[in-house]
Amino acid sequence: GFLNKRLRNGCANVTKRDPVTNKKQHKRNGKNRTPNPFLASQKERRNTERAMDSACHTTQIQHCYVTSSQEVFREIHADIEYLPTCAAVIEAPAIRIEAHSDMLDLALTLRIPKTFLRACHPLRESDIRLDDATLVDWNQELANRLLGRMKARIITPDGELRLGLPAIDEHRQPGDEERHSALYFALAGEPMSCALQITLKHAHADLHISHECANTEESGELELF
Repeated sequence: GFLNKRLRNGCANVTKRDPVTNKKQHKRNGKNRTPNPFLASQKERRNTERAMDSACHTTQIQHCYVTSSQEVFREIHADIEYLPTCAAVIEAPAIRIEAHSDMLDLALTLRIPKTFLRACHPLRESDIRLDDATLVDWNQELANRLLGRMKARIITPDGELRLGLPAIDEHRQPGDEERHSALYFALAGEPMSCALQITLKHAHADLHISHECANTEESGELELF
């Protein structure tokens, strides 16, 4: 009766002998079961859904990045044009600014030569001398405008993205932008670059991006990379 009770409760140890050594083997009920193909397919489906959600969010953020870049640079100078590619290595300091939330991290890097900055500076037609420090400040202001515009349009469940301060990134080498979502613009033949690094911390993050940023079909010339 006691053994039958333990069997009914699924707690009995089953004793078997190895056919080669004739030694006793103890296996607990429920162990070494054949994997359930249904459960395996469910896990695979969940992993696929997470990957698709992550790719969808990344694409939406890239569209917002393209549209925001187009708006910011067209506002500061009407003659700034988009470059589909840029073979030249842009020799200019890298200005980096970051935005963070519990769901998402963004890092934007601008590399703009001095001649470009002078040509699009708000005081370019005045008698004020635009020295190197003034141009660095203007470069940082452009980085802040661009990521700030994206921040205003990307809403995460934990609230708005927290925007940091722009600074010179002394560790970034010319050409590093190619590893991320790089866009190129030119003014009077002088190219510049901006690159965005996107880090999604949760595949199922419930991100909301305003419609005008998520859709670039009506925004003009820019296309995704």
